[in-house]
Amino acid sequence: MKLSVLLKNTTCRPVQKLKPRSCNHECRILTTQPRTFTLICLIIIIIIIIIIIITIIIIIIIIIIIIIIIIIIIIIIIIIIIIIIIITIIIIIIIIINIIIIIIIINIIIIVIIIIIIIIII
Repeated sequence: MKLSVLLKNTTCRPVQKLKPRSCNHECRILTTQPRTFTLICLIIIIIIIIIIIITIIIIIIIIIIIIIIIIIIIIIIIIIIIIIIIITIIIIIIIIINIIIIIIIINIIIIVIIIIIIIIII
């Protein structure tokens, strides 16, 4: 601190010395300003701590939201893949059933033709 500031913030009061008649002045620095400064520093530190805590909470919330979004996307992709697999299995089964039905129909037609030919010959 500069000397001028120190002098502005000092109070002088008379103090009795050991000799009853002599009077001297004792000067002290005012204590209001350092207390105010300490209070301001404390408030600033508290505000900084609150800001840090709030940013940490916000970062944690953002990370949780991102993780939830990623999990949802993965679940949706898995569901889509399962649906596609089920649809292809159903299509394959339908195709196989159709092929079997066609083969059976062709066999029946061949058997009927053979029977007709045998009847005609006889």
